[in-house]
Amino acid sequence: MKIIFVLIFVLGITCFGSDFMKLSEFAAVRTETKQDSSIWVANPVPDKSMEPDDVLEIDISYSFNWEPDSINFDSITVAVTGDSINSPVDKAFFKPLNNMLRIETKPEIYGHAYIEYTAHTSIGSATDKFLLRVEKRPNYSWNPFSTQYDIIPENCFGRGDSIEWKAASVFDLGNIDYRLDCIEFGYGFGGRTDWKIVLFDGLPTDSLVNGLSGSKDFDGGYSSFIENLNGIISGQVAVVFSTSENFMAMETSGSSDLTWIYSASSGWEHPEDISPDYPGSWYIRLYVLDPTGIEQVFTNEKSPTLMQNYPNPFNNETVISWMMPYAAQTELNIFNSKGQLVKNLVNEAENKGKHSAVFNADGMQTGIYFYQLKINGKIENSAKMLYLK
Repeated sequence: MKIIFVLIFVLGITCFGSDFMKLSEFAAVRTETKQDSSIWVANPVPDKSMEPDDVLEIDISYSFNWEPDSINFDSITVAVTGDSINSPVDKAFFKPLNNMLRIETKPEIYGHAYIEYTAHTSIGSATDKFLLRVEKRPNYSWNPFSTQYDIIPENCFGRGDSIEWKAASVFDLGNIDYRLDCIEFGYGFGGRTDWKIVLFDGLPTDSLVNGLSGSKDFDGGYSSFIENLNGIISGQVAVVFSTSENFMAMETSGSSDLTWIYSASSGWEHPEDISPDYPGSWYIRLYVLDPTGIEQVFTNEKSPTLMQNYPNPFNNETVISWMMPYAAQTELNIFNSKGQLVKNLVNEAENKGKHSAVFNADGMQTGIYFYQLKINGKIENSAKMLYLK
């Protein structure tokens, strides 16, 4: 009996003490039911961007690790949810004749929504959920987090007790007055948070910027949005989220110098100062308009990001995208499963921003291929894709 009591006491200290931890280390971590990986492709549909009054059709045959001709869809259930007051989605439904998920957006309505579909087929059933962005400027490209930035327990950092703590990201906007439109953030669990934007002076201060503060109810495990803010920000500001019993998502390749965490016992400090196992930046991003009316986004990511190709698996053609935080010489190469170079897809100087290239596999054998991103001669990242004829 004493042994059992000691174990419970130790577990209580480990899991419910005042220390910060990764969500994966938390005893009460909530885990999703894993789909059968022999059937279901991981993240089959990445985040999507559309324009108002637009139509998008997605072939969900490739949600399964089987050739499309061998799949019989018995039924498809489609649901639309989201944070926006007025959903930008008019209709979302399945077209059985060509295995297409069709999405129609409303005219002159902007915002964000989640599309969740459950496929019941002859080889099994599975569910996928992806983010749909309907932005104010159709030509603006955004780095989707779901392919490289999953809100998974290993990437979420916080504490498991009920004591409030704060997460802050610092953004240096220079001398330009930006109009803040939207904040995007991610937590491991659903719940409620208080947020505010304050001046930064070596540490986050208590000086509120133009009344930008509020509270937000949100779903965990996906992006959440604070929209229609319409406030002016400039200089060095800190975006502060206050929460309890929750774990904020992190980008492990982000800038730790711009990432802060607060507790009553220690004050403001960098997560990486708590432990070298906690590098990176919080998942907090700002959508802003500059004085010319051009939409921009501020993040604390510091490294080039290679995204998962889409579609994957693919037949004939697929699109590979990557995000550049700075201008550099860029090279994108394709290799077969033996590590042999089969195509140099890109080799040029590129500017900061999002870039894409189409890979055509005509004449190649069915199988697994790898694509590799090199920046200024240095290999940044690699990923694999499946080609099915």
